[in-house]
Amino acid sequence: MGWRIGLVVLQAVGAISIVPYPAILVANVMSIAGEGPSGWERFRAALPYLLLSLYPIVWIALYRWSWRLLARGATGPAFLASAVPLVLSTVGVILFFSGGPPKPGAPPHP
Repeated sequence: MGWRIGLVVLQAVGAISIVPYPAILVANVMSIAGEGPSGWERFRAALPYLLLSLYPIVWIALYRWSWRLLARGATGPAFLASAVPLVLSTVGVILFFSGGPPKPGAPPHP
């Protein structure tokens, strides 16, 4: 019972990363629809945004897989699968805030 509670808590904390999904989806659509190259180059430029738009599906798949692993008695791998969203979200937040404020006299970012 204790492992299940721990897994639920880990998944709940990792699920916080789903909160900004609507804004991320809108930003991805705007990035895809923006001006840029045409043809195959446009598809290659839009591919990261398309894949990023699917991350809730990946999170749900990882959570379901972790419960299956826990049911088989594989506690460690179950917690590792559930920790992936939390770790990736933490890395994303660190990268977002590590940019720091712009330096005086530096050109604005596009």
